[in-house]
Amino acid sequence: MMLTQKSNCVSCRWLAKLAMAIWRRWCRWRRRWWEVLFRIEAVGSLVKFHYGNKVRIDAPVRVRGGRGTLDVGNDVWLGFDAAPKLGKGTILLQPRSSESVITIGACTQMSNNISIVAMGKISIGVHCLIGDMTQIYDCDFHELEPSKRGAGVGPIEPVSIGDNVWIGSRVLILRGVAIGNNSVIGAGSIVTKSIPPNSLAVGVPAKVIRQI
Repeated sequence: MMLTQKSNCVSCRWLAKLAMAIWRRWCRWRRRWWEVLFRIEAVGSLVKFHYGNKVRIDAPVRVRGGRGTLDVGNDVWLGFDAAPKLGKGTILLQPRSSESVITIGACTQMSNNISIVAMGKISIGVHCLIGDMTQIYDCDFHELEPSKRGAGVGPIEPVSIGDNVWIGSRVLILRGVAIGNNSVIGAGSIVTKSIPPNSLAVGVPAKVIRQI
């Protein structure tokens, strides 16, 4: 009886190791496939596309509807397989007009289901951490006045995120906002005004609660 149990345990461990090896290989193939699709779509759609070295993609990334410039720095990480996600965790990086620009600095890491849409310019610094389901927009997409609401995108103001900024999950960053270096934005916050460097900001709307 003991010999049979040991044999079964050895067989189970062997099967588990084999399954994990197959899963890791599948994940590597899937990352490569997402990267190929992203690069094909970006090159075919955008005026200018720069793709840095050692970029890691752990979720589908799309630019569909974008026509401007997208600059992805070295060692950027897009998507995180272990983090919460809706569907496949797709990330949207969309410089929407031919003059629009999105830049992502080196070593920045993004989680899943992030949307960054620029009509003007959105810049993200180096070594930033951006939580899942964060949204960053540099315009309102519609005019405020009822008679003009369907006629234009409303005011456009650049968004700037400094270096080493940590943005928590489900944060909304709106037009005209600048977030200073090393600052932290708490989960669920809506950022409507600029945040100085080395600050912790939380809330709706986000307010600085202390320096860090």
